[in-house]
Amino acid sequence: MDRIAKGYPTGETTSGFLALLRSEGAANILNLKAGRKLRTIEELAQFLADRGVENTNDLSMWLQASGNPSSLMTVHGVGPKTVSFLKLLVGLDAIAVDRQILRFVQQASVDLKTPELVEALLTKAGRQLGLTGAQVDQLVWRSLAAHDRRTMRPAT
Repeated sequence: MDRIAKGYPTGETTSGFLALLRSEGAANILNLKAGRKLRTIEELAQFLADRGVENTNDLSMWLQASGNPSSLMTVHGVGPKTVSFLKLLVGLDAIAVDRQILRFVQQASVDLKTPELVEALLTKAGRQLGLTGAQVDQLVWRSLAAHDRRTMRPAT
């Protein structure tokens, strides 16, 4: 992100970023191979630009309006994890439920597979412990990383 911000100051706004992707090529700017991810990024940028979301403050406010977060999922390739990740990027509370978070919940013998339900459960549990969603997200990741390190150690 810093590389893009420093190298392409015209990309500070959504519309500027979108223009940059189109003039320089998304693959070149983002250093990714052409494919679905790049198309999703371009479509998401267009979606947000069409709604007047030009900066992080705009995005934060827009994400807090009823119905807006779920409307993001009309963009091909955007799901609950991406919506939660965008919230986290702008300082809003969320848990980006991915395969690792789902694995953690399943290891706790909780039979939930829907990301929205998993996020709601972990958010509620976090609140009871005085934690934000972002803190719960970090704790789950640390727990899984520690578990993975322990299981990879050779037996002595």
